[in-house]
Amino acid sequence: MKSGNIKNLGKFFKRRGKISFLENALLLNFSLFIVLVPYSPKTAKISFCGGVFFLISIGILKGKKKFLKIFSPPYFLKWPLFFFLISAIASTIFSKDIYHSQSILFERVIPYLIYLIMGAYLIQSNKKNIYILAFALVISAFIIGLGGAADYILKSPKRLFTVFGYELPFHSLALFLTFYIPFLTFLFIGMQKLWKKVILGVILLLLIICWMGAASRGAWLAVSLSIITVLGICKKKKWLVLTLVFLLIVFLVFPAVQTHRLRWIFDSTHWGHRPRLIQAAFNIFKDYPLLGAGLGMYEKLFNKYKPPGRYPKGFERLHAHNDYMELLSERGIFGLVGFLWILGLFFKKSFYCIRKVFSKDYGIFTGLTASLFSAVIFSFFSTMVNVGTRSAPFFWFLLGVASQFYLTIGEN
Repeated sequence: MKSGNIKNLGKFFKRRGKISFLENALLLNFSLFIVLVPYSPKTAKISFCGGVFFLISIGILKGKKKFLKIFSPPYFLKWPLFFFLISAIASTIFSKDIYHSQSILFERVIPYLIYLIMGAYLIQSNKKNIYILAFALVISAFIIGLGGAADYILKSPKRLFTVFGYELPFHSLALFLTFYIPFLTFLFIGMQKLWKKVILGVILLLLIICWMGAASRGAWLAVSLSIITVLGICKKKKWLVLTLVFLLIVFLVFPAVQTHRLRWIFDSTHWGHRPRLIQAAFNIFKDYPLLGAGLGMYEKLFNKYKPPGRYPKGFERLHAHNDYMELLSERGIFGLVGFLWILGLFFKKSFYCIRKVFSKDYGIFTGLTASLFSAVIFSFFSTMVNVGTRSAPFFWFLLGVASQFYLTIGEN
C-alpha cells in the first residue's frame, strides 16, 4: 500500500474516532437531560447548548456533503415541520408585538424543533442508542416514582407536588407521570426476562401511587385513555381486559378526596378558572383567525379578552391551560393545522407500525408512542407541549427519537 493511502486511512480513522467520541458525548448529554429535566429549567438550556455544540462539531468533521443531512428531521415529518415553522414566522411578522413574538420564536419554537432533530440524529447515528435512552427514562421514572410515593406515604407537607421533599417547578409531578406511566406499561408488557419484568413492575407501582395521589384529573384521563387506546390498536385483548380491571380497582380504592375529583371530571362547575382561560383564547382567535395575535401574545392580551369574573392576583401571567387553544389564539388556524399535521402523521404511522410490526424493540417503540399520545391528551388540560423549558423540550425530543426509531423499525 502506498504511503499516501496509509496517511489518508489514518486520517479517516482519526476523524471517525473524534466523531464517535462526540456522538457518545451527545448521547450522555441527553441521557442526563432525560433524568434531570423534571427538576430545573436550567437542565434543558444546558443540554440544548451542549447538544448544538456536539451536533455542529460532528457535522464539521463529517464534511460539507453530510452537514445538512445531520440537521434534517425524519423525512416523513419534513413538510409538516416546515409548514409549522413558516406559520410561526408569519405569526411573528404580523404580531401585535413583533419584538415579544420574535423572542418567543427564538426561545421556544426553533429550540423545540432542534430538540426533535437532535433526538432523531441520536437514533440515526446508532440504533442501539435507543436502549441507553430507554434506560435513562426508566431511571428518571424510578426517581420520580420512589420520591413521589415516599412523600405521599410519609405525608410530606406538599406531597402532591414533591419528590424526596423537593417541589417540582409549576407543580409538574402529574405532568411527567403522563410520560412515564404509559412508557413503563408497554415496556413491562413487552419485556421477556422475568427479573426485568419484576423491576419494571415495582417502578410502575410506585408511579401509580404518585398518579393516584397527585389528584390531577387530566393526568388520570390522559394516562388511562392512552394505555387503553394503544392496547386496543395492538389487539392485546388479555392486557386490555387486565388494564380495565386494574383501573377499576384503583379508582375504587381511591381516597375520598380523589374520588370526589373523579366524579367532577365532567362537571364544568368544578374546573376552576380553566373555562374562562380557554374562552379568552377563543376570543383572541375570533379577532385574529388566520395567523393569530402573535407568538406569546396570549399572556399580553389576556386582560383585554378575558370574560367577566373575579380572578386571583397575577392571573394575567397564566397560560390558557390548553395547548391547542393557546396555539389557536397565538398562531391562528395555520399554526394549529401545522401542529396537528405533525401529530396526525406521526400517530398514523406509529399506530400502523405497532399493529403490524413485531420486533424485540416492540415494547420500547410502543411505549414511546403511548407516552407521546398521553402527553397530547393531557395538552387539553395544560400548556405543556408548546410552552416551557422542561416538558416541552422533553416532548419534542422524544418525538424526534420515536419518529426516527419508527424509520429504523420499518427498515428492519
